[in-house]
Amino acid sequence: LSRLPHKDIYDIDPDQLDRKYGTDGWEIVGWHTKELLRRPLVTDYVENYHTPVIRNTKTGELEALPMPCVLLKRSPITPEMLASIMYEKYFKSVPLYRQSADFDNHGMSVPRQDMSNWIVRFALNYLGIPYDYMQRLQCERKYGQCDETPLQVLHEEDRDPRTKSYVWVHTTGELDDGPPIVIFVYE
Repeated sequence: LSRLPHKDIYDIDPDQLDRKYGTDGWEIVGWHTKELLRRPLVTDYVENYHTPVIRNTKTGELEALPMPCVLLKRSPITPEMLASIMYEKYFKSVPLYRQSADFDNHGMSVPRQDMSNWIVRFALNYLGIPYDYMQRLQCERKYGQCDETPLQVLHEEDRDPRTKSYVWVHTTGELDDGPPIVIFVYE
């Protein structure tokens, strides 16, 4: 990330701190910094996000103001960048190794394993609830269809590489009333 341009953002509202601690009742004694990756359409850059550590001059107590809400804890990924990666992979069919090479061409090393982990973590953290809801709705429908595709996964934890896995697609039937529901399951 050191080769990318950096942009510093200082998140501080002196008026709010004056209301909380009183005028001249606080001072900045340090900053917490969070690096967030941004990927606008033209130039990639690292955004250094600083939030102050405040010391109450009357009591001596320290308080760290909160960092911005992040998409995935302990990760520099931003919603815009993950959306870009997922769009490239799932809509444009650009594999992660090619996206990684494209990042390298722009001076940013983003291993495909990191991108894969970000996608999985995002799916588990944010898409599990709607997935479970769609699955419950699907089970309430009168008709359903499914089909499986065998799949061999070479590096899966606690499994022999020759073991067959399956990707199942479960859909509501064509004769069913209501909008179609399509769910993919890996087993």
